[in-house]
Amino acid sequence: MTQNVVEGMTPLALPVSSTSGETSRSIREAHARGASAWPALHVTCEQFHSQIVRASGEGAAAPSHAEDFYFCVACTNADTLAHELLEAGYFPQLRQIVQGVVMDGAAVDDILQDLRMRLLAGASPKIATYQGRGALGSWLRKAALYAARDYCREKTSERRRQRAISLQQELQPRDEPDAAPRAANQNERECEQAWSTAKRHMPVADLQLLEHRFGSEMSIDTLGPIYAVHRATIARRVQRALQRARRLARNALAAEHRDLMQWELDAMMRDWCVARETSVQELG
Repeated sequence: MTQNVVEGMTPLALPVSSTSGETSRSIREAHARGASAWPALHVTCEQFHSQIVRASGEGAAAPSHAEDFYFCVACTNADTLAHELLEAGYFPQLRQIVQGVVMDGAAVDDILQDLRMRLLAGASPKIATYQGRGALGSWLRKAALYAARDYCREKTSERRRQRAISLQQELQPRDEPDAAPRAANQNERECEQAWSTAKRHMPVADLQLLEHRFGSEMSIDTLGPIYAVHRATIARRVQRALQRARRLARNALAAEHRDLMQWELDAMMRDWCVARETSVQELG
């Protein structure tokens, strides 16, 4: 059952700066702006300064987004009200971002709960690393996108593992081998070889884009911001890469398989993206 607030937490023991008695005027002013913006949250100037040291190092300047930084210090201190405000003020939008990457509702809930734990739990909660140099909303959106991408990578790795187990089982000798499974396995191997050939002749950028779209199952709406282009532009790029991959794979197939329907090619490409022999990073 997903919990909106991480329970059972104790305040993080923030490091005490050696210059705590000489807190600069700019930091005191930043703390005052934060306290004015969040009167219901209690954060001392010492705690405020200590988290600056923790996040940015000794001698760091006051955060430019003092109000957001003050709020994050309260969250780091395990302030229940701060956690509730974080949930109500930011998580509805974070849910939309995760849903843009992962369509499964149960998976979205799991990812958001994992994000809550990353941000708020443990000896080194991620929210304590926020430096206050940019808006907290933007910082949280990136954290949500990373959590969703991590989930997609784990899901892809699990599919690869299951595929490897399945192939290993198929290759084990049987007492009475059946000709039909052998033929199916031979066809599958020929298809995989064709995709391997296509892969070697495709630009690395196209390979990476197809792996994001089909291997990690990222939506066009998610890919647009990643590539910093409009969704229509990224959709066209995906289609061009897809058409190039289809053409190369079809040319590499044996003659008896070149009349495969487009949907069959696309199904094979999805498997290829999940279980490809060489990673995009290695090709680079």
